[in-house]
This record gives sequence, structure tokens and C-alpha cells, in this order.
Amino acid sequence: QYSGTTSSKPVITSEPPDAQVALGRSATFDVIASGTQPLSYQWRRNGTKMVGETGPSYTLNNAQLGDDGAKFSVVVRNGFGRDTSRDAILSVVNDLPPEPIIVTPMVGETFAGGTTLMLAGSATDPEDGVLPASAFEWNIVLHHNVHTHPEAGPFIGVKSATYTIPHIMETDPDVFFRIHLTVTDSDGVSTDVVRDVLPRTVTMSVQTRPWVGSVVIDGQPTPTPTSFPAVVGVKRTLSAQPITVAGTPMVFDTWNKGITNATRRFNVPTMDTTYEAYYRVSGGSVGTGTGLKATYFANPDFTSPVLTRTDRVPFFDWGTARAASGVPADNFSARWKGDLQAQFTGQYQFSYEARAGEPFRLVLGRNVLIDTFANPTTGTVTATASLTAGQRRSILMKYRESTGSAAMQLQYAFTGTPLSVLPSVQLYPKL
Repeated sequence: QYSGTTSSKPVITSEPPDAQVALGRSATFDVIASGTQPLSYQWRRNGTKMVGETGPSYTLNNAQLGDDGAKFSVVVRNGFGRDTSRDAILSVVNDLPPEPIIVTPMVGETFAGGTTLMLAGSATDPEDGVLPASAFEWNIVLHHNVHTHPEAGPFIGVKSATYTIPHIMETDPDVFFRIHLTVTDSDGVSTDVVRDVLPRTVTMSVQTRPWVGSVVIDGQPTPTPTSFPAVVGVKRTLSAQPITVAGTPMVFDTWNKGITNATRRFNVPTMDTTYEAYYRVSGGSVGTGTGLKATYFANPDFTSPVLTRTDRVPFFDWGTARAASGVPADNFSARWKGDLQAQFTGQYQFSYEARAGEPFRLVLGRNVLIDTFANPTTGTVTATASLTAGQRRSILMKYRESTGSAAMQLQYAFTGTPLSVLPSVQLYPKL
């Protein structure tokens, strides 16, 4: 609707259509008009005003044979004039309507991006009996928030059909698909039945470290941390742009899964997932490292190695999940070793969040900086070390977990800069 920039009288832009219904069914007539608001409506039957029918649509319930041939029109008014619609003619057929059934999708079925909807149905008619495929028509409509989009169809003349939901679709989780099955009998009387298919959703969480930051989610800058529901299988885009934290320019280093592309595109996974973007201070002697050599052990005493790999970032919050494939969820140990290349010359502060039952040791060069094996404690443990830009020092970390939730979280900061995860480009695995 467009009313222009000046006052205008009503203009009907969509006339009420004729309708044919079976005996006892309802018929609805709609009109769309433009013009200066507010608009008022008055429906008429055979030219006579109908009391109380003053909206943009009119519904006649329980149509009878006496309503056959009735003419319905509407007058639209505002302060500048009026417009009258055409006569919409109602046809009432002395025929019982068909009775369709949607077999699939079943009640309660859900969808994800990339899944295939299986449409199948059947129908009988009191006069015609079992109706053939030629009587069937399917349509799929996407409902988003308070509006709709035609999604697929019509599939005409078939009792079954398939439709694969695309990965690229509306990212708002406030969506569902409504399946329409319309069956028409030999007298032209139709019945429409629907089945709603709701989305399968998980929680996407996005964080930046340091904590104060933002990322671009599907093209929209978004402060972090943030969590939101997302439809499984739908393609999403995350982009970690340069940020400034406490006046310090910082650039993207890596994602928590070791992905080094600042922009990543992916289909939403089937489980709740946290995406963390790790940043480093801009400038300095930037390295070319790839992480630290990690060894995971099946026992808490660093025996029975299960897995050796390169971890780009020595910063983890496993929760109650396994640290890696084949590693026990409880009573395991892990070791990381390699070299740390200083990005700047000066004093560094190392900070570790110590937890009960999870001793940790940090050795830099020949110096033991943090050791909760020897000195059990909980809370933030800090230590300092002087480093020279561009020079490497050997680094060793050892961690042991007993039961429950597990985490190994080490950060550092150069003088006057925010605490951040050790950048992967400053770490070199020990071969």
C-alpha cells in the first residue's frame, strides 16, 4: 500500500474474488485499498449494508443453498472520498467436501537446513469415494515472524512429493514451514488441510578474548559475548574484525578450533556450540608459529599416551566433554611443549585460572612460573617474566584432571595491554 505524500481518496488495489464453497462451509472475501489513513470499510450484500461488517475482510459462515448467487461488495472511505469494489459472487454447491489427510510430514516433525521434507497424503469424498492423484495440490509456505514467503509448489496432480530445504535461508529462528494440501472433488469443491513443521534449533555462543569486543554475524556487527538460538543446518557467517580493547589495537589470531581465516562460513551444527575468536596485540615481532605439540594421556600421571597433535591455542574449556577423541572424560593428563616467541621486549604477566583437583605447571625456559602441583590452590595465579622481542624461549605446560568439568586456561599480557590468549603465531611446536 502506498498513500503518497499528499492526501488522497481511497483506491481499491485488490478486488474481492468470487468464491465457491460446499454446503455448510465458510467463504471469505478480502479487499486491499490505498489512500490517506484512516480507511473505513462497509460490506454490503446484494447492495444492502451488513451491520458490523466494517473490516478489510468479510467471512460468511455455514453457507446454505439460499446464499447461492449472493453478491458481496465493500465501500472504502476516508475524509477525501470513497471507492466501491466489484461484486464478488458466491456459489454454494450442494455437495459434501472431500476429506484429505496429510500422512507425512507427521505431527511434531521438525526440519533443519539440508533435510528433505517427504510429502504424502490421501483423500476420500462422500460422493466420489477415494480421490485420484489428479485431485491433489501441495504448497509449502515459509512463515517468518508475522509474514510469509511462498517456498515451494504448487505440486499438482501427485499424492506425494519431496522438497529439500536449502542451507541458505532465513537465519532468524522465528520460522516454520506450513504444508498445504488442497484436494478438489469432481464438483469443484475443495478442502485445504495444513501441517506445520517447526525448526530444530541449538544455541550458538560467540565470544572474543579479550572479553570486550565484537564480531560480525551474518553481516551485522554484534557485541560479544552473545548467545542466540540458531536453526540447525542453516548457513551462517562469522567474521572477526580488528578491535580496540582499553585503547589497545588488536587483530584476529585464530578461532578456538584452530581456524585461521577471520571470516568463516558454516552450517549450524547439531549441538550447542561456542565460537571463540582469539586476538593478539597489533604490531611487534609477529611470528609464523602454528601452536604447541600436545600429548594427551589416558592416565592422570602422564602415562599411556593416547593422542599427539599440534594445538594452535593452549586455552580450553572442555566442560564435561572429552578433551580429544579417545581421551577419557575424567582422570586424564595432558602436556604441551614448544617455543614461545616474544612479540615485544619487556615484562610479561602470565595468568592462570586454577581449579580444585586440576593441578597445572608452567615452565618458561628453566624457570617454573606457575606450579599448582606443588602448591595446590584455586583462583587466579599470576607470574611475570622478562622477554625480548623476536627471541624464543622454550615453554612447557602440564595439566591433570580428576573428575567433573575440565578447563585449562592460560593467558598473558605485555605491560599495559589486555590479558589475551597466547597467540598461535607466537608458538612453535617442539618436534
